[in-house]
Amino acid sequence: MASPKGSGFFDRRAELGRRALRFGPMKRQLKVLVCEDNPIIAMSLIDLLGEIGHVCIGSADRSDKAREIANAQKPDLALIDLNLADGWTGPDLVEHFQTRGIACAVTSGQTESFKNEGNTIPIFEKPIDERRLAEFIQELSENGIWE
Repeated sequence: MASPKGSGFFDRRAELGRRALRFGPMKRQLKVLVCEDNPIIAMSLIDLLGEIGHVCIGSADRSDKAREIANAQKPDLALIDLNLADGWTGPDLVEHFQTRGIACAVTSGQTESFKNEGNTIPIFEKPIDERRLAEFIQELSENGIWE
């Protein structure tokens, strides 16, 4: 059964794809690490990255796996859930990745306990506003804050 126009998953994805085209050419394709223990949310983030022209270098549901992937692949950006399969390890990942020059964004439903001093880390509260996240990633691609 078809969903009403504009309300379904695929309609939302098509709009994101059209919106990504309006951003214009990227200055750089980002390599992104997804740190998320919910496989459905992880797949949604990976799909979003592909639709806006970036590449997911790996997905990790635990902090040790995230560090391993980051050490091997050197991501430009990490999307980090605060509460992963091994507990409240997201904040440590943010700190670790930032010291290595990896841009971070928090994607979590439990952001009230996250200490974001100076509001320097973008926060995308679940359920994630995919348009806002796509705009952030595109802006990061265009402005190259990792330089």
